[in-house]
Amino acid sequence: MRSRKDSGKREEARRLRAQDGLSLNEIARLVSSAKSSVSLWVRDVPLSEAQQERLRLRISQRPGRGHLVRDRRVAAWGQEAISQWDALCRNTLFHTGLGLYLGEGHKTSLTYVGVTNADPALIRMAARFFTMLGHPESRLKYSVYVTRGCDIDAVKEQCSRDLRIAPERIAARFKSPAVVSKKPIMHVLANSRELREKVIVWLRMTTEMHS
Repeated sequence: MRSRKDSGKREEARRLRAQDGLSLNEIARLVSSAKSSVSLWVRDVPLSEAQQERLRLRISQRPGRGHLVRDRRVAAWGQEAISQWDALCRNTLFHTGLGLYLGEGHKTSLTYVGVTNADPALIRMAARFFTMLGHPESRLKYSVYVTRGCDIDAVKEQCSRDLRIAPERIAARFKSPAVVSKKPIMHVLANSRELREKVIVWLRMTTEMHS
């Protein structure tokens, strides 16, 4: 037999669902009951389309556990970047690499850092920069722009000699002839969210130091 206390909670849960369109978790907190109990109490209470839309919007805007974990991880990377600053500043390649990334780097991605250029010496420098910052050289990704109909193998062989890496490590990316320069346009990237976040911190610190 349902107790008077449970009956009161059930009626309140049904009211909150019907009138306010609250989620099961929200109702469970308000009536101090298990979500499983609330689910049983309100399972036959329909929500209007407007209530459903408001509920979806609230859930989408609510920071979940995954967001909190990522935020803490990004904050930890930022603190580590600050602690590494003094030691890295003693290395000329660090400043050169930051300048290269600022001028030729991919800045829209949240998950990797990369550099694009037709000069193989700059691509090799970017690769050394990423490696110096702790990204394994074997995990660097290389690619080159090619046009349809060109000898892709020949282009990759040329880039292989210029970059001093195996041609198998170079992926071909197609672009229209109007976009491609006389020299092959090459890319190198480090697929690392951590490195991307740290580079952003170091660029900000560099800007503040010279402002």
